[in-house]
Amino acid sequence: MNIYELISKSESEISNDYLAEKVRESYNRYKLHVEENTPRWQEEGLEMKNMREKLGLSQKHLGEFVGVSPQTIAKMEKGKPVRSRKMLMTSCKTIMDYASSERESDIDLFEGVYVQ
Repeated sequence: MNIYELISKSESEISNDYLAEKVRESYNRYKLHVEENTPRWQEEGLEMKNMREKLGLSQKHLGEFVGVSPQTIAKMEKGKPVRSRKMLMTSCKTIMDYASSERESDIDLFEGVYVQ
């Protein structure tokens, strides 16, 4: 049953057992997704951590530049699931690539940027 069929049913037609089964199925799909992707996420996270440390950035500062908490950066670096992972990885890598190229030319990317 898809979401549209579920919405069209009255409350009396939907049992708690049915809903519980759908929640279990969804959770099992999520667990499988995490299990399948964790090795790749760990590789990406380690690469991101190495690049961040090479640039001398803290998790806090990188998170502030990207707009996420330091805890989110830490989870990404450890290969844990986070929301919008692709977008966050792309944002982090873009900032760090830019910072890396700017440092090579002796221009400080973070000059004049103050974080409270």
